[in-house]
Amino acid sequence: TTDSQTGHDLRQVESGGVAIPLDTPVSRAYYKLAQLFDDDDILQGISETNTINPSQLLSHGAGMDVGASPGGWTQVLHNTLHIPTIVSIDPGVLAQRVLDLPGVYHLRADMCSAETKQVMAHHAPYSVIVCDACIDSYILIEKIVGTLHDISALLKNSGGGDNDNSRSVFSFPLCIVLTLKLPYKTTDSISRNLEKALKYIPDHLRSLVSIDNNGGDENINVDVKYKVVHLFANSISERTLVALFHKK
Repeated sequence: TTDSQTGHDLRQVESGGVAIPLDTPVSRAYYKLAQLFDDDDILQGISETNTINPSQLLSHGAGMDVGASPGGWTQVLHNTLHIPTIVSIDPGVLAQRVLDLPGVYHLRADMCSAETKQVMAHHAPYSVIVCDACIDSYILIEKIVGTLHDISALLKNSGGGDNDNSRSVFSFPLCIVLTLKLPYKTTDSISRNLEKALKYIPDHLRSLVSIDNNGGDENINVDVKYKVVHLFANSISERTLVALFHKK
């Protein structure tokens, strides 16, 4: 329902200019992330605690939405988690009513570009990083992990500061949510590709842990728990990786 060139809501145009409420989801993808943070059982099951309140747990840092267009997941970060600053990255447009949300910064570029990394570093640390980009899951995870390592290097090279946390990529507790787009030909092919993903995910998560351990032993300071789930709004060939990182 979003014009790919202007970001204007096509329903508003068709209705003669009647305003669409800002909290109206701009895409079906909205409901994937909304379910995750509305259904306490998912996060509590991963963290093994029944005391999680997503908005209190995760709103202490900035949010990052990779592959954000047209902005459904950015809406969830703003409306459900009440994250004050959200960096939304996508060469495509965001819906105008998402751009109108306070604290949303749209980087209309690839996340791997030098300029994008500079802006991402400026808004660090992040307590929530999400991605629903339409890209092979292995390539996606490699790109995100590599980019976050580059951001860490930028922050370290920029010098220290009175607030140690301001020079970190992450603010803990940290939640990372990625949609795994699995190649789909048959039901069996989905299962085979999911098995492959489950083998490489732990190594990539350990690599993320090492970022704020200054590249040292990833098991010293941060504990990570994760789960791969099939949400109601996931397609038949999608799964969602949910990872929670806590300082020990």
